Amino acid sequence: MQPFAMHVIEIQGTPRQRGRSHGQALRAQINAIFDYGRESLQKAGGPPLEAIAAAFQAATGHLQAARRWTPDLVQELEGIAEGAGVDFGVLWAFQCQDESYWFNTGQTGRFPRHLNPDRCSSLGIPARDGQPTLLAQNLDTPALYHGRQTLLHIRCPDSGRQAYVVTEPGLVGICGLNSSPLGVCQNTLAVKLAYDPDGLPAMLVARALIDQPDLDSARRFLHTIRHASGINYMLADSHSVEDYECSTDQVQRLLPNSPGQRLAHTNHPLASTDLLELASVSEQTRQYHRLSQEHSTHRMACLQQAFLDESEPVTVARLKQVLSSHTPPEFPICRHLPADPDPMRGMTNNSLIMRLTHPPELHLTSGPPCMSEYKVFRF
Repeated sequence: MQPFAMHVIEIQGTPRQRGRSHGQALRAQINAIFDYGRESLQKAGGPPLEAIAAAFQAATGHLQAARRWTPDLVQELEGIAEGAGVDFGVLWAFQCQDESYWFNTGQTGRFPRHLNPDRCSSLGIPARDGQPTLLAQNLDTPALYHGRQTLLHIRCPDSGRQAYVVTEPGLVGICGLNSSPLGVCQNTLAVKLAYDPDGLPAMLVARALIDQPDLDSARRFLHTIRHASGINYMLADSHSVEDYECSTDQVQRLLPNSPGQRLAHTNHPLASTDLLELASVSEQTRQYHRLSQEHSTHRMACLQQAFLDESEPVTVARLKQVLSSHTPPEFPICRHLPADPDPMRGMTNNSLIMRLTHPPELHLTSGPPCMSEYKVFRF
């Protein structure tokens, strides 16, 4: 098994202090990622990265939405930019990973995307018969981040809460767990559901959810904000699991077939009707949509067979087996480092399982779960 190897950074203090600690600790990694973006633009004959970022900010209202709904996270990002010595506009655009897809393909065409969509699978099991709530995800992100995976251990001085946030260098967060306990997973539906150029970007939504004190507060937050991108958020506390498909005009809850049953989600809508109008997008985006839909539906069928069957109990060990699945091999839940040298091709960079006990536990890998050690983090 490959040993656990991630950047584990402890940050605390005011939002700006937390950001500076993050930026200083990962300065080299953040700059390396942005240098890759600059080189890619130069090879494509595009404008400088800073110009792209400035145009993106001017053409969207995402930053204004963040200042309205997550002002502390904007201050944290300002601290990251200071600590890493990078342009804030570039760092801001980096947060908008689901949102910048539409801007880049629709307006600049300078970031050509191969048709190998990132894919994630999330699973939730509410507490039952003395077994704790479990929440799990395979986090599939570009191979560019392999070796750069990051875990933030956040201490909040005002509340005493702590959180473990799985992320990338310079990014406020993707998914994670706080000490309340509250767990958060997300699956992109960005090429499936409607997009709002003035909404709150998905990564800030996810991190703001991890910062909530309880499930009720997280649920209210999802219904209060304006969502920029189509994203599925699976939330859990020590009693229950709830799943919400969020987009421009809907926050649609996905309900299990009966109360207390397990939930699974991949990357296609199961409840929302706020669908992307495919006639309004490019042929490349339509092709991306078709391939993503095909992969997502196959993975969902695998999860239905291996996980949603209520006749077998689910333990942490069983979840590790499910998340390590390569069946069918063309559409695996567990994805390995691609042979293709393109660093933007996706792979399973992290697998995480949360036990929402008191105190909770995070079981985390730094690579595909079939071949990587799960390290346990506790508060």
